[in-house]
Amino acid sequence: MLKIVVIGAGHGGLQAAKVLADRGYDVTVFERERKDKLSRDRWDTIEPAVFEDLNIPLPEGTFKDAACAFTAPFSNKPLIIDLPEEKRDWTVDRRLLAIQLADSAEKEGAKIYYETPVEKLIFDNTGVIGVIVAGEKIYTDLVIDASGVFSPFRRSLPKRFGITSDPEPDDVFYTWDAMFTETDGIDAPKDYNFLMHLKYNGEKCIAWCVPEFEDKYAAFIGKAGGLSDEDFDRLNGKLRNDYPWLGTKLIRGGDRAEIPIRYPLTKMVAQGYAAVGDSAFMTVPLLGVGVANSLRAGQMLADAIKDADSVSINTLWDYQVRYYNEIGSGSFFIEKLKRALLNSDNDLLLSFFEGGIISNEELKSLINGKITLISVRDLISRIKKAYEVKHLFGNLMRAALSGYSAMKAASSIPKKYDPLKIAGWKQKIDKIMEQK
Repeated sequence: MLKIVVIGAGHGGLQAAKVLADRGYDVTVFERERKDKLSRDRWDTIEPAVFEDLNIPLPEGTFKDAACAFTAPFSNKPLIIDLPEEKRDWTVDRRLLAIQLADSAEKEGAKIYYETPVEKLIFDNTGVIGVIVAGEKIYTDLVIDASGVFSPFRRSLPKRFGITSDPEPDDVFYTWDAMFTETDGIDAPKDYNFLMHLKYNGEKCIAWCVPEFEDKYAAFIGKAGGLSDEDFDRLNGKLRNDYPWLGTKLIRGGDRAEIPIRYPLTKMVAQGYAAVGDSAFMTVPLLGVGVANSLRAGQMLADAIKDADSVSINTLWDYQVRYYNEIGSGSFFIEKLKRALLNSDNDLLLSFFEGGIISNEELKSLINGKITLISVRDLISRIKKAYEVKHLFGNLMRAALSGYSAMKAASSIPKKYDPLKIAGWKQKIDKIMEQK
């Protein structure tokens, strides 16, 4: 019987554990936190199809997302993405979902040990062969790494595995989020909904204050590269000035966390090792939302193992190929746009968004990694509009074209595990991603 260890009770790791345990494999999950401290104490949006496709019940309290809008730095003119309610994402309690997945995994036979951190991986000449927990060596056929963006286990892998050790500084969002009551005597506007500020306060930052329940508001600040106490005080002060109805009585959250905002690992598997979730950088590069991708990846990994009844490197590579074909490749396009936006001049970005150069529907498509074709006549019209911001327009166009090239290169991932072909594929992608 295959013996599998999952490091960290993340959503993707727990989904894999549940499916693999149901298949009859020996699955053990080691989690450093208590059960009631799983994941993060916040709400997140998840596409409805995930719950339908993976047969996951909706956690208690789940509700439909509000209409979403974006603003440029220092702008009061939102680009609204107002989908019909039936097409909107679910807003889900991340912690409740993780606990629900853990209960399901245990019901299928997985063993979960809370407050039990893994100390190290064990290697031999072939790859990863086990873990060390409380000083004890535990030998395994596969280790699934679901321990987060700064996984010490990914970092400890030998260079010969070809797996990236650490993200670049701007590839990580340092975040704070919390839920507060409404300030007495100050009511939010009746048409108030989910307004996301891009480059909030002109910084490499995203922020919002959104109504979650009646008289309760969720506040979020995420800054690329780091969020010092000074940064937090400045940005939180502006957020409260912009949203005076945001109260000070904390209901939940208030913690800080780090999440990846970059394209997925170009190599996320090795013999005896597979990364999933934040450990493999499976979030949307512009927004950092990654629960849906993690759940799907956990399912893909488990399905590949079930189908082959094996955890060979060929089987694990099949998992990565499927992830890239269905999800991962589109992240490269968004990554290029993210870099261009983060480094854009704020005044030019404001003129670009408020000048009607990009429509609401096109923004929604770009956020989701889809390319909208524009007619030549329409393109000429927009270029005329963009005369004052032609430099930014040109940068974004170059970023889009480069992102499209990166997306096409990523989608040409070798179908079978071949170290030489994989090295060539990675080199091609790296060359495109290194271009300014």
